[in-house]
Amino acid sequence: MNKDFEFKGYFWLPSDKENQLPGLLKFNQENGVNLELFGYFKNFINTSSRQSNIILGNTSNGKKVTLLKCFEYSRNFGFPGFPHSSISAIYFFIGEHFESIEEIKFSSMRVRYEDLNFWLDISGFEKPVYSQEKNSVVIKYTKPEDLKFSLINQWYLNIEFSFLSPFEYFTPIASTEIKQVPEIVFTASNELKQFSDFQTHFQTFTSFLTLCYYTYPKIHSIIFYIESRSSEQDGDIYNAVELLFKHGVNYEKYREHHNQQDFLVTYPEVKLNFQKVVETWFKLEEDIDATINIFTECFMNRKIPMEFHFLGLSQAIENMHRRLIGGDISFQKRLEAIILNLPIKVNTSLLANEIDFAERVRQSRNYYTHYDEKLEGKAASLGELFV
Repeated sequence: MNKDFEFKGYFWLPSDKENQLPGLLKFNQENGVNLELFGYFKNFINTSSRQSNIILGNTSNGKKVTLLKCFEYSRNFGFPGFPHSSISAIYFFIGEHFESIEEIKFSSMRVRYEDLNFWLDISGFEKPVYSQEKNSVVIKYTKPEDLKFSLINQWYLNIEFSFLSPFEYFTPIASTEIKQVPEIVFTASNELKQFSDFQTHFQTFTSFLTLCYYTYPKIHSIIFYIESRSSEQDGDIYNAVELLFKHGVNYEKYREHHNQQDFLVTYPEVKLNFQKVVETWFKLEEDIDATINIFTECFMNRKIPMEFHFLGLSQAIENMHRRLIGGDISFQKRLEAIILNLPIKVNTSLLANEIDFAERVRQSRNYYTHYDEKLEGKAASLGELFV
């Protein structure tokens, strides 16, 4: 997901397979998905039409690709030379052709997040055994049991473990590696589900991890599976489809999480109630989705000014209280109510005086919203806002 890709191939519209154009398909996190065509699609229209919104292709290395939500941003008829066009896309599927949005259905979705091993704090490794007499070291690994949880509306979230290990037929010479690989797996009642449904569940859980990581979690890969056929001899057969898209996150600021202190909340801290926690979070998504979206945006490490970051969090707090509690009360009173409901240990360690803090937040929010000179003296400086 975070590597650069470049494919040569032939591309066409689902409604006009005969008109195939050679082109170069590029992907990276900075620029997203871009297709440079030698020529142009005569029937391509920049609308939300479900047909013209999709481009299909076959790459030179034998991959089927589907580009979803495409937009032509350049068409050149230069002379001398030949015509060419440039198209951007939001989503880039590798491994299958989908001729319409309705066809984009999957059996399951597997997501690998960076540092998930450290958030889970679950290991299949035993303590290494050193022997001075034998000049040897023994490292034993046993794959942990998968974890299964229910979500709302008959959706399921599994935490599944796999591992990478040396080939058993070759003896390592200088070094070797055993790597545990946990993945988050979304499924729904053994049914094929629309891409948009998987999107919703992925985004909701990613926002939960954003809270736990205290930053937007770095995504390693997203793989969908489609059950193609099943027989008594072969069992279930699945086609794998990889998804690439531009995250819009400044990963240069991402700090790796390698110990408990790097997280705000870790899995062991909510392990006993994780079923209830994750179920509640998904239900909250329906009630305070705006709050969660604003909160997630604030932790995406975009290059935004500190005052905008502060205003976003203030808006998220007010929106949460208004949605869950309601009432026609001021922002400061809502903030005071939230502070008074914090655990005592958190409250006393963070704040000297709850009412004074709420008042300062209100004054700062009003100043950085309106930039009224009368409020400037009461507002926190940018350095104070960070704290």
